[in-house]
Amino acid sequence: MKPRLIVFSLSSLAEKQVNPYISVSASLGCASEFAYLFSDYQKGNISYGDLLNRESNLLYYKYHEQFGHYPQKGDLEMFLPEVTLSSQWQTALSNINLPHITFAVISSGIYKSIHLDSFDGLIHPFNRFLYSEDGEFAKIVATVSGDKIEAFNRIVEKTHNQIIDTLLVVNDNNDSALCRYVLELGGSVCFIAHKNQAIDVPRYEKMHWIDTLDSFVDFVKSSEPVPYRRVPRYQLLAA
Repeated sequence: MKPRLIVFSLSSLAEKQVNPYISVSASLGCASEFAYLFSDYQKGNISYGDLLNRESNLLYYKYHEQFGHYPQKGDLEMFLPEVTLSSQWQTALSNINLPHITFAVISSGIYKSIHLDSFDGLIHPFNRFLYSEDGEFAKIVATVSGDKIEAFNRIVEKTHNQIIDTLLVVNDNNDSALCRYVLELGGSVCFIAHKNQAIDVPRYEKMHWIDTLDSFVDFVKSSEPVPYRRVPRYQLLAA
């Protein structure tokens, strides 16, 4: 069945895959500590809130250790990556060109800037740095949790769609929890696989492995159409 809503993880669309947390932590010399915390989160030893709180503390004190003062507004942002929609995806999305399909993108990352102008889809607010009234860094604000399920549900609701009519597009194992959630509720998942990549998700009828963007376009366009419903295709979602 042809989807009414296609939700992309940001990493699947980006020109370069740069993890913003790794980018900042590496610049401040605490990449190994960040990796240890993330591993603890993946194992279920700490919550996502605990993960961000501990990462926030690391950034706060490591910045002071390196520069002699605590981070102010703009200090940590200079270590963040910029994100640009890849030219291959620009071509692929324009080739789909089906008026009844809504596009959306989500991420639990933090970025200096996001250049998805030609994406023309829904952009869910990503996580961000929060500062006190005097401009000092306070913490990382989790607009999107690590498994992205809540953000995904918001998009489905705000576009007046149902999960069963939705296709999730991912390209790495970080979104395995969201993939399982979508599949268990009757939605579809498309995994854009590169060399030697795998995803920790059981085999479902609506789980599709795609190795090229051309095959992704063919897959979407060849699906059986669904009855047309008027939904807003382009909309910027509020937090």
